[in-house]
Amino acid sequence: NYYFSTAEYGDYQFGEGSSYSDCYYWGSCSYDDSLELSITGSLDSSGTMRYTHLYEKWSWDEKSGEKIYTYTLTITDPDTQKDISESKSQVVHTTDGYVGILAPYWTTVKDGISLEWVILDRSGKIKSGAPVKLLLSRIEYKEIKKQGVDGVFYYETSREIQKVTEKSVTSDQNGEFREKFGNLKEWEYEVKALYTGANGMTFVSSREISVSGEANIWWNQWNNSVTDLTADKTMLQIWDTAHLTLKSPVANGKLFITLEKDDGILDAWVTDITTTTPRIEFLVKKEYIPNVYVKVFLIGKDLKNPLPIYKRALSVIKVIPDPKKLSVTITPE
Repeated sequence: NYYFSTAEYGDYQFGEGSSYSDCYYWGSCSYDDSLELSITGSLDSSGTMRYTHLYEKWSWDEKSGEKIYTYTLTITDPDTQKDISESKSQVVHTTDGYVGILAPYWTTVKDGISLEWVILDRSGKIKSGAPVKLLLSRIEYKEIKKQGVDGVFYYETSREIQKVTEKSVTSDQNGEFREKFGNLKEWEYEVKALYTGANGMTFVSSREISVSGEANIWWNQWNNSVTDLTADKTMLQIWDTAHLTLKSPVANGKLFITLEKDDGILDAWVTDITTTTPRIEFLVKKEYIPNVYVKVFLIGKDLKNPLPIYKRALSVIKVIPDPKKLSVTITPE
């Protein structure tokens, strides 16, 4: 994933699974590094050696994204036999631009899905008049129940994407465009923005959105007691309101919610479950700097199951520590 640090577009999401905002970044990256080639040679009479490497089109898909090539040069002094090394890295972009998504994680049937997009070139500048294809798809879960060798029954779930509609849009003079999808039913959807550059390669950004209404959303089954708790925004300021959505397997029961740090519980409360997409909201306090853990414990009842259902979920909210910063100026005589 390629991480932008452009503050002006700090709320947009670029790429599948990537994120950025004002140069803040938490998390870890998994790498699939491999040695491309190794060559040897000698410096010429002027102390110079030149090498040209041609970047070939790799087998691209939506998961591969950009690549980073790192060149490491080691020169051995023939007199002392000591090695001197230097490394340089270069990002090889998929194409000449990036499309970013600004969309809510949760919305209602009445409001529909309102989207905003921005197109930037490789240097982070806007691209006006850029064509983008929008795809709205419905996420379907196919499930079977199998008995394991231990005699316990387990769920196996496959995820299928079914296209609902497709639109073609063009960015305005600010590199942005807005679109809305209406007349949707309660369900989980995926929105994709695809930008194809001059080299014929396509950059893709995606966002999953839950649309809630009077009917319940059926989530896929889990083989353990863990479910998903997703925040609309994971980075907030003091006195912002945090909004999170829980994937509940039932539409009745109780939620026990705690806001914690590593050394204890800061706040806790109990609320009723009335839908399979319960919303959790709270004000961000200064005590939550630099982050706060949101834990949810669910106890519900399924009419088809005589036993109570228990689930737990965890999410993290980052709190911008600007109020804790000191501005210090030293002026010499």
